[in-house]
Amino acid sequence: MTRRWFFRLLALVGPVLILLAVVEGGLRLAGIGHPSTFWVPGRVGGAVLAVDNPYFTWPIFGPRRARLATPFALDRPKPEGLTRVFVLGGSAAQGDPDPSFSTARFLEVLLPEAWPEARFEVVSAAMTAIDSTVVRWVASEVLALEPDLLVLYAGNNEIVGPFGPTAGGRGRRTVSAVRRGLLRSRLGQTVARMATEADLRRGTMEEWQGLEAFLGLEILPSDPALDQVRARFAGNVRGILKMAKDAGVPVVLCTVGVNLADSPPFGSGGRTDLPRAQRQARDRLVDEAMQAAVGGETDRSLEALGEAGRIDGGTADIEFLRARVLLAAGRREEALEAFRLSRDLDRLRFRADSSVNRMIREAVERADPSVAVLADVERAMEAAASDGVPGGRFFYDHVHLTLEGTSVVAREIIRALGNGMLSAPFKGQPAQALPDDSSITRRLAPTEWSNLRLGSEVLDRMKRPPFTHQLGNEATVREIEKGLGQLRSLVGPDGLARTWATLSQAEERDPDDWFHAFNLALLLRQLGDDEAAVRYLRRVLGMRPTFSMARLELGRALIRTNRPMAATTVFRRVLEVHPYSVEALTDLGVALVAADKGVDAVRPLERALKLEPENVTALYHLALARARQGETGRQRAIEHLQTVLSRDPEHRDAATVLKALEGSGRGQEHN
Repeated sequence: MTRRWFFRLLALVGPVLILLAVVEGGLRLAGIGHPSTFWVPGRVGGAVLAVDNPYFTWPIFGPRRARLATPFALDRPKPEGLTRVFVLGGSAAQGDPDPSFSTARFLEVLLPEAWPEARFEVVSAAMTAIDSTVVRWVASEVLALEPDLLVLYAGNNEIVGPFGPTAGGRGRRTVSAVRRGLLRSRLGQTVARMATEADLRRGTMEEWQGLEAFLGLEILPSDPALDQVRARFAGNVRGILKMAKDAGVPVVLCTVGVNLADSPPFGSGGRTDLPRAQRQARDRLVDEAMQAAVGGETDRSLEALGEAGRIDGGTADIEFLRARVLLAAGRREEALEAFRLSRDLDRLRFRADSSVNRMIREAVERADPSVAVLADVERAMEAAASDGVPGGRFFYDHVHLTLEGTSVVAREIIRALGNGMLSAPFKGQPAQALPDDSSITRRLAPTEWSNLRLGSEVLDRMKRPPFTHQLGNEATVREIEKGLGQLRSLVGPDGLARTWATLSQAEERDPDDWFHAFNLALLLRQLGDDEAAVRYLRRVLGMRPTFSMARLELGRALIRTNRPMAATTVFRRVLEVHPYSVEALTDLGVALVAADKGVDAVRPLERALKLEPENVTALYHLALARARQGETGRQRAIEHLQTVLSRDPEHRDAATVLKALEGSGRGQEHN
């Protein structure tokens, strides 16, 4: 009976499965769709190498919100005598906001200093916004690239990552996993692309919002979901260790450093149901506590904060203020514990909490010492901090590392390797004494110009939620603005000349370092030498053909050097990989208008505006494109320009064109 039903079911399902397989095969033969692995074979300079795959996170985040790895191009097979190291993790490991100064880059400098007889290749396999589930997938794939060492620095995204509870709970995570499986097929990708286009037409397409997307998705410290998150993280770490052990590859597991002293909680979690009198009493006690602390009355300040906490049920913000008072009074150990508790009480969990680092330490304790060693970054930062509490010296924001913070991480990794029992070149060859950070500065070439770019990015983040919800955000913004003002005074003509000299010397010392070539191209574009920038950008793309940002900059430089049609080819290449990139769609439209192809410019500009309705640049160039399409086009162009000026009254080009179009209309009426 059972066998009969099996054959009946097979008779029903079999033809469908065969049809799906035929369609899938046909799509693959036709070149429709793309692989979804972390790396793919790619041609670089005449050779076929392993390169990063920009489609990898499409099944996870969708095409518009897809995250990218730092570009790489690796020989297969690995050259003899080369020690290949992969750094895995999220945005903190990737080096956000500027991968030029990532942990992988620091290790490139310091590993040869520690083991001068060895030859190293360090690869960043970290990506923004991914959690340990995705890191585990990445690890499984890079093991095919013959690594000699994996470095894992992850744990900040377990709540807010694509498989965390804020992604919609266990049901949503199951759907996400199934969705990823389906979208690895070409048929699934085709159907998903059709659905995405329908969303675009309806104006319902989701966009990347960063941390702001998690506002309102607070997780209580008592939420049972946290136990599931911890179990998943621990399971993923164990899974990575097992895969690595089976492949004979050692692993450095890093505890995760976070900004305790200078990053207040994002979601304090105070009671919202307090009667007005109690809210006023709580706020009065907090004010009294701060005044008492300023006057040196530590005990009175702590007493007032304790009373406020009892009214409010104990909140992350009050615990943070208590930590600040303790630190100011020199009670460092108590302050550190209070800062940690404040972090653990934070309901918007963008920072790895105490449990994450505990699980990492436990994983190393249980592991074979020839397979895993612990780089205790958390403790190393506490030891390096002048007051024992990691803060703004080491972090730009809540988790992203400054150059000094990255140096602490890289040095702790090397300390762990030197003290561990891992395979050669680390075993039996003690690490040499490391130089100070001047060697890193010389090789990686940070400048006042790069610091200004980094600071500007950080300032932009601090002016947006959820950072605007933090205690003292206005003071933080003012402090950053003050520092940027000082940097701008240094980045005048003389400062740019110093930057050029520093980057040029670094590039001469290491002509294969594509980061230097790219930064030189950006500097040249700022200096107005787009012709030279084109040469550098083509060099970068010769080394890293998947680097879409370099391709965008190349297209823009081509427009500035009066080669708009060449620029259109470049932008179309970007759109093959990033079809919903507002920047690429806008730039393509700008290039087509510059090439006097206004009719062709309309579609990409309209798509850009569907994705970003407030895009003034796209709207202005759409007006230019329509202005040459008869009287109807002229009227629509006038409407577009009026909208542009309502959004940006200082847009002089729009005002000039609008005046000309209105004048031509009156002339036609007069005739």
